[in-house]
Amino acid sequence: KKLAYRNVVSCTQPSSITSSQIMAEPQDADAQVEGECDKPEEPEDDEDEGGNEEPVGPTHEPFSFAVLKMAQTQQSLNGLRHNDHLRYKQYCTRRLRRLYNVLKFKHGRGRFKNTPIPDNFDDMRFLEVPLVNAERAWSFAVQLKADNATSASLNPRWRHHSIQRFSKAVRWARKLEDMCKVHADQRTQLEAEAYLAFVEGCYLLEKEEWADALNKLRLCRRVCERLALASGPQDGTLFKNKVQDLQPMLRECKYNLGMVYDEDGSDDGAPPASSKPQKDLSELKYRGQGLVVPSDKIKGKLLKCLGMVSDLKVGIGGESSSGDESDAVIEKYGELSAEFADALKDIHSEMINAGSNEEQAAEWKMLEAFARELSLGMNVERNMMLLSNNLNKLDGLEEIGSGEARRQCRPEEGMRFCELLKEDLASLFDLPETGEDVSEALSIYTQIILNCRCFLLAMCHLANSKFL
Repeated sequence: KKLAYRNVVSCTQPSSITSSQIMAEPQDADAQVEGECDKPEEPEDDEDEGGNEEPVGPTHEPFSFAVLKMAQTQQSLNGLRHNDHLRYKQYCTRRLRRLYNVLKFKHGRGRFKNTPIPDNFDDMRFLEVPLVNAERAWSFAVQLKADNATSASLNPRWRHHSIQRFSKAVRWARKLEDMCKVHADQRTQLEAEAYLAFVEGCYLLEKEEWADALNKLRLCRRVCERLALASGPQDGTLFKNKVQDLQPMLRECKYNLGMVYDEDGSDDGAPPASSKPQKDLSELKYRGQGLVVPSDKIKGKLLKCLGMVSDLKVGIGGESSSGDESDAVIEKYGELSAEFADALKDIHSEMINAGSNEEQAAEWKMLEAFARELSLGMNVERNMMLLSNNLNKLDGLEEIGSGEARRQCRPEEGMRFCELLKEDLASLFDLPETGEDVSEALSIYTQIILNCRCFLLAMCHLANSKFL
């Protein structure tokens, strides 16, 4: 009986002997499962962390955003043509609200919540947000400054508020420049740099820090002059007008610093030129100065243009003045003008890519002046030949005011050639390093062209029986 009882007990209670082990097994199993789960998850976490640490660049092509043109256009259309800065500030507020709505760039419900501009975006209108904010703060600051100047007594609180608004405009302009460095092309970055320099100059001018303000305004003027050279006629006029708008502020800074103001606008803050004349292997010179051609591609194009000029000069000297040969020469002038336009386009793009490097910018500026002088000279020669051919048709006519004379020589065409010549000669005046001798010769040519235009205009009035 005892033996049977022991066997029953051993069969019915085997777990009582290893109860502690049975209670410990689930914990060990859970720990083992957690350990096994942790082992493969570690490299996955590292991969995720590594992926989050990698900077994600813009997925779009660099934007071409005309900063100064957009600001100038909006200013002229919304009050600044009449110096109404308050109206322009109100327009900027409305424009900013419309941008927030169309970009779905919300700032909380009810109470305003500051939301940073996203780092990655595909819509170019995000670049307008810091620009409009800077314009709004700048216009409000100018309005406060004007109100304080016209009040009976100066209000220090208004002046402090104006300085704070200028400071806010500087912060938004700096934000715009940082965004353009990531999302925009080189030309847009230069325009953003010029805009930031202008706003900082206004801010430092209001704080009466004359030396720093003068440096910023000079930087803005240099960049605008470079952009004017590398732009078309319409955009070039805009940048030239911007340079003219900077003159009163530059004059004020120099007056307070005890400096002599230069009416020609010479940039005393520009880096000094190298004392040794740098020459290229091609021995290209502009107004007695050796030129540096950093790009072999542009050097080849310029040499090709110079070769075409030499061939054209030889062809003109060896050909007679018949009509067909004259037309052929004029066609060659057209081909040469197209080659110079292609070379100038490449030079302008390299000037923009030079960025803030003042030494390279000075080299490209002289090279651009050399190519532009040759191009304008070829245009003057071509138009002079066309004008001469038009006037030669009057030879052998007894009455220059008759209908036959008008049919043979159309004075309207001659006047058009005179207008083109006058524009080209004015462009030659604007080239850098233009001395008194060159200016005197260009003035004589301009007077001759004006006389020819007056003669052709008299022919038009004579044909229409307008004697007075």
